[in-house]
Amino acid sequence: MAVYAYLWSDEQGESVDKVQQHGLTCQDWQYVFENYQLEEVSRSSDRPIRIGNTPDERRLCMVFEWIEVEWCVLPITGFEIEEKP
Repeated sequence: MAVYAYLWSDEQGESVDKVQQHGLTCQDWQYVFENYQLEEVSRSSDRPIRIGNTPDERRLCMVFEWIEVEWCVLPITGFEIEEKP
C-alpha cells in the first residue's frame, strides 16, 4: 500500500474549507484518494481526479495535484457525484 503525504491547508477558501463546503471530511477525501476506482484528468481544470466510494457508499470525486513527487499530494477539493446509469 502506498503512503502519501497530504498538504492540507485550513486557511479560508483553501482545501479543508472546500472539502467541508461539500459536506465531506478530510478523512473521506483521503479514504477515496487511497481506495479509488478511476483516475482521470478533469475537463474543467486539467487537474488529476480520482473517483471512488466511501465506506458508507457515497460516490466522490477528489481533485488534487502532485507536488514534485507522486507521494506528496495537494488536495484541491472533493465532492459527491451521482452514479452513471
